[in-house]
Amino acid sequence: MMVKVKHASLSALRNIAICEAAREPLRAYLPALLSYVRSDMPMLIFKAVACVRTLVRGSKSTANDLISDTDLVKVIAELPGQFKYHNGIQGEAPRFLCTLIVEGDLTKESASDVVSAGVVPVIIGMTKTKEYPKIQVEGWIAIQKLLHTLRDDPELVLLSARGGAEEEGENGLFASCQECLTEETNPNVRILALNIIRMVSGSVRSKQVMESLSDHLSRLSANDSDVPAQQLAREIQESLG
Repeated sequence: MMVKVKHASLSALRNIAICEAAREPLRAYLPALLSYVRSDMPMLIFKAVACVRTLVRGSKSTANDLISDTDLVKVIAELPGQFKYHNGIQGEAPRFLCTLIVEGDLTKESASDVVSAGVVPVIIGMTKTKEYPKIQVEGWIAIQKLLHTLRDDPELVLLSARGGAEEEGENGLFASCQECLTEETNPNVRILALNIIRMVSGSVRSKQVMESLSDHLSRLSANDSDVPAQQLAREIQESLG
């Protein structure tokens, strides 16, 4: 079958899958769709990932089946790096990973496997798209669920976020959260970033990171117009002493 025909077929399936009632019968085609995810044709990879992501929505069993396939998770996590020039893959691959995490039942073991597959830096990239707050929210919710599941060992997530480096860099989890604390940030995104900071603040050893956070916390804790953010900021300040 010609690539253009395959592309058109995948596009049609993706559009049909938007209808919730159509998803269950379409899930029979998951093996075929996943074969395209592992192909070397980016235009087919993009459409296949988008279609599978839609089919995962609302199906905990499908999410659990796919998230247990660590090879698949790793393949998806590597796609943005392999196809840097393809905006569709850059957008769909992280959203696919977030959907698996949010829809599925994570255990400490499965969450650890997901983090080890390299998903955290990919998802953090989503949180930097300030022009699309909905996508930022998706990313932070997924990170929040990973941290909650791995609450006894948050350093695993932090280490993955900073690429194994000893100290935080500009793309680390803590630094990325701070970028979402500015006044122009969507309020829902800001609340999620603050909550994640609260969850990991005890694990951050860098004095520079803590000092850079203090100005944001002082501003937010004094802002009576955003009470949820104010309360979280004050809670973090208290925990930091």
